[in-house]
This record gives sequence, C-alpha cells and structure tokens, in this order.
Amino acid sequence: MLNEKVIFLFLLLVLVFAGIAGAVLNGVEMRNDAMKKSIDAPRKETPEAPVVNEGVSQGGGCVPAGCSGQLCIEEELAGEIVTTCEYRPEYACYRTAVCERQKSGTCGWRETEELRICTVEAKERR
Repeated sequence: MLNEKVIFLFLLLVLVFAGIAGAVLNGVEMRNDAMKKSIDAPRKETPEAPVVNEGVSQGGGCVPAGCSGQLCIEEELAGEIVTTCEYRPEYACYRTAVCERQKSGTCGWRETEELRICTVEAKERR
C-alpha cells in the first residue's frame, strides 16, 4: 500500500513538473513567435500593390514602385507591378534617391555617392 502511494505521488509530481515545464516552454515559444513576427513584419512575402510614393521622381515617365519602394520603373507599368513585400535595410536608401530616365533610355536610380554609400553600409548591417 505504501509503495502504491509513493508511486502515485511520484507520478503526480512528474505530471505537475511536466505541466509547468510545458507551460514555460509554450510561453517562451509564444514570445519567440511574437519577436519573429515583429522582425519579419517588414519581410512578409505576400504580394502587394506597388508603393509609388517612395523616393523622388524626376519625371521622364519613371516612378519609384514596389512594395518597399525599391524599384524605379516606367510610370505606365507602376499599376501592373506586383512584388513580394520583403524588406531589406538598403531599401531605405531609395526613399531619398532620385528615380529618373537613364542615358540608356531605361528607368533607374540616379547613381550618387550618397546612394552608393548608403546601400553598402546597409548591406553590411545585414
């Protein structure tokens, strides 16, 4: 009889500790998930309509586009372009960059020293 009580109490204790450990691990996992979601929020991979208000357009039929404003494209294509909504630190550099027609005739970002430095430093931070 004594052995049965000891075994029962031991098993009960194991179950209680397992429950506590499960609750703690679940809380840690939930916190990790919340942190990942907050970090990955700018990187979500769902297609979205283009953002054409980022960057600066110098006309010539070229406009900034893409979910993160990272593209410089023909104005008439802006409504048709769909990109994934991932975010990279270097995309912030294009917020003040100039989107314009290049000598080649295609749209592109004005290659300034400021833009080059910004993108290099942003890529190094990744």
